[in-house]
Amino acid sequence: MLPARLSAAVLTALVSVSSTQALAAEEPTTVPPVVVSATRSAQSEVTTPASITVITREEILASGATQVAEVLRGQGAVQLYDFYGDGSRATVGLRGFGVTGVSNTLVLVDGRRLNNTDIAGPDLASIALGDVERIEIVQGSAGALYGDQAVGGVINIITRGITERRVEVEGTLGEDSTQGLRVYASDRFANGVGVKATVEGRETDNYRDHNELQSVHASLLGDIEHDGERLFAELRYSDEELELAGELTPIQIAQDRRQAKNQTDFNDSQTWVTRLGGSQRLGDAWQIEAELGYRDAEVEALLEFFGDPNTLLQDREHWTFTPRLVGTLPVGNDEALVTLGIDYDDIDYNLDSRGSFSTFLQDADQQMWAVYGQTVIPLGARWTATVGARYAEVDNALDEFSEFFGSVTTQDIDVEDDATAFEAGLAFQASPEWRVFARIDTPFRFAKVDENAYRPQGSAPLDTQTGESWEGGVEWSRDGASLKALAYRLDLEDELGYDPSSLDPFGFFSGANVNFDDTRRDGLTIEGALPITRDLLLRGQLSFVDASFREGPYQGNDVPMVAERTARLALDYAFAPAWALFGEAVYLGERHLDGDFDNVRPRLDSVTLVNANLRYLRGPWTAELRVTNLTDREYSDYGAVSFAGDIFYPAPEQRWFLTVGYQFN
Repeated sequence: MLPARLSAAVLTALVSVSSTQALAAEEPTTVPPVVVSATRSAQSEVTTPASITVITREEILASGATQVAEVLRGQGAVQLYDFYGDGSRATVGLRGFGVTGVSNTLVLVDGRRLNNTDIAGPDLASIALGDVERIEIVQGSAGALYGDQAVGGVINIITRGITERRVEVEGTLGEDSTQGLRVYASDRFANGVGVKATVEGRETDNYRDHNELQSVHASLLGDIEHDGERLFAELRYSDEELELAGELTPIQIAQDRRQAKNQTDFNDSQTWVTRLGGSQRLGDAWQIEAELGYRDAEVEALLEFFGDPNTLLQDREHWTFTPRLVGTLPVGNDEALVTLGIDYDDIDYNLDSRGSFSTFLQDADQQMWAVYGQTVIPLGARWTATVGARYAEVDNALDEFSEFFGSVTTQDIDVEDDATAFEAGLAFQASPEWRVFARIDTPFRFAKVDENAYRPQGSAPLDTQTGESWEGGVEWSRDGASLKALAYRLDLEDELGYDPSSLDPFGFFSGANVNFDDTRRDGLTIEGALPITRDLLLRGQLSFVDASFREGPYQGNDVPMVAERTARLALDYAFAPAWALFGEAVYLGERHLDGDFDNVRPRLDSVTLVNANLRYLRGPWTAELRVTNLTDREYSDYGAVSFAGDIFYPAPEQRWFLTVGYQFN
């Protein structure tokens, strides 16, 4: 059964929205489509020289996906690997970064950073998919507009807004004792006050042994709108209890790919998020927007090393403040869009890890602030120029204590650094159907607190990663059909990453975080959509990326865990008045194992995953049957080189999920 706290949360969600007045039969308010990621403000069309892939709510619903990770796989040149196949340990990257994609791809939720100050990746599983309106993927560096970690691109997950008098209830049953429940409730009252509540709970044994997951995600949003002005407050809560199956050797996989490394490891996390913000008109041409955010993420875990159980306690407190001024200035007979803003982040990070023979303590504080500006300038009827710049500073203070077999080591690190980023680009609207664009951006990434803590013995603090991103593209669209081709080159200096052959902090050659020699990513992405008939739509994506080291001991070698080729083909087919079929084939090419910088180990095999969803819609009822890995392919989504040999995380074979929903209006 689903945990009791989920039942209480569902009741709270329903009461929060419906206790004020009864629900009436009324169609939800239609909200015009907008894109916010290109300028950090809502725009009805993309005029900047950026390539943005938008995954709409209709596409999400058609796929039958239950996790954000499932939606992102293969979309917009995204490369993703999911350790357990449930989205709880999925990492995502853009433009050929492998395992460091989590630190070079900025993930946002309604513009709020989900990335961390330590090397842990953004927690995609903390986002309830039922509360997602759309996902905007900015393909390409966005250092000037978004700053730190926006090197390969930006994934902005936009949650659903407040609608008038609407309640949705949905339940899921599936393979491996999977069961889930989702409730969405929203109302907008006559006085302009609106409220929305979402609760989503899930429980599953998962594919592997000792891999049970229980999760609850809940949110409550309230706002007031008046004469185009808005104030809002939001509270989000996420609770996840996960048993960790761990890695397996090839021999263990041959014996039983479902077995667990041990029966003790687990990771429990609890996250609270609070947001306060709003927008205020300043005359006819200008508007100020601001948001104050707070995120507190606590983790309790047990990890076994060579038979010795190690406890881990982790706490991250993250404050953000993001005011910006958005307005227009006259340019001839047209207007330029101007965005000026400040980003401020204050993060407190604490780690307490203890075993029988070791103790590891970290207390880190990070303060980061930046000022930025962007201007989108019309140059006649068809040309648009974009220029932008950002100046950022960071202060990392770290106190560390480690004890290993009685040997004590302490560190007191205070690293201050700054970075400047620029962007410039041109877009040419050749006709209503054709658009051509080109741009340059200079992204950067500051070293994270724990990267500096585990660097080679005697070395100076790690340098900031910098680079140049050049790209150009062409887009065509007409009557529902579209085609886009994008080529890019991303050159990086002092790329940050873990080198397993480097001298470690204790003087042994067991690896450490370093600044690599120069690296390069060259790539090409082609995307398109083709309506075959009114009821049948095809979508496709094909990507090539050459990610390699240009200098140093690995010169000419490929970056590990990056597939040179990826592809996706999907269809939506409404074959009867109440029935629709979705199918997709996602291809991921061969990849060098994580840590195989010499490119000498056997690669992870390429894999093509076929997923399908059969959907029935009649009146307020929906029912759908989703099958993942339809061809029952045995594969591993992640593999690595370790001192004990190659290790892998076996991915699930064929799985099915049945979902039934009802909508009250």
